[in-house]
Amino acid sequence: MSYCSLMTPFLNARSAEAAFDLSVVAARAFGAHIEATHLRQHPAMPATVYQPFPYAYVTVDIAEIEEAAAAAAAELRAAFESLCSKHGLASDAAPGASRPSASWREIKGEFPTGYALSARSADLCVLARRGEDTQRFEIDVLEELLFNSGRPVLIGDGTASSLTKTVIIAWDGGREAARAVGAAAPALKAAERVIVAAVGQCEEDVANAGADAAALAERLSRGGVAAEAHDVAIEDGEKPESRLLTFAQNQAAELMVMGAYSHSRFRELVLGGFTRRFLEESPIPLLIAH
Repeated sequence: MSYCSLMTPFLNARSAEAAFDLSVVAARAFGAHIEATHLRQHPAMPATVYQPFPYAYVTVDIAEIEEAAAAAAAELRAAFESLCSKHGLASDAAPGASRPSASWREIKGEFPTGYALSARSADLCVLARRGEDTQRFEIDVLEELLFNSGRPVLIGDGTASSLTKTVIIAWDGGREAARAVGAAAPALKAAERVIVAAVGQCEEDVANAGADAAALAERLSRGGVAAEAHDVAIEDGEKPESRLLTFAQNQAAELMVMGAYSHSRFRELVLGGFTRRFLEESPIPLLIAH
């Protein structure tokens, strides 16, 4: 099975362009359709409203919110049309049209839950990597998709030209990593080379993960994946995430598959960790799952 349907949230102009550019690369690699999806929130009643209350005030207040939301949606729809033209894609592809293709989808619901609910019927979600101007609500969407959509998420800065030459699996033997490998099956099958990189917090962790990595590479090879295993040795005082990123860049990796948030989000925030470091700094697109 391949990735047939890519759900790409359109949150704002900057992130939408980067996410769409990455979606196009993925769509061409896997023969997929891109659903550019924008969520318009249901206007919320002001918390101070109670009956009896001047109905006219509430009506005007909500009307202004809906007008602003409609304007924002129209602006993003125009950006979508422009991006389709840039990449030579029709912007209103019907089901059954030749792929890669794209279409616009506008949904209504609660933010950010509505994005996760919409993503459940897609094969893969695509988002822009965090930047210096990333806003909190963009991070909320990423975490909502990871924890509540049941779908893997592809993240990058939109500069990738290919995703399937060399793919690295960040393997620590954990549950999240295993889920990510399963979610990445179409990408692994399409890759020219797959490296299962054994990683850990110390040499003992790497050694333990290495045995599992060798077994995983063997099993992937039996399924037709060109896989090999490598232990990513950690130098004294070096953080494992730094070593893994250096290893991936030395291997000219175009995609990294990894589990996300094997520790709690709070611990990742306070102490740092693989997920946070790669989400913030990796120049390599990430395919992640929780």
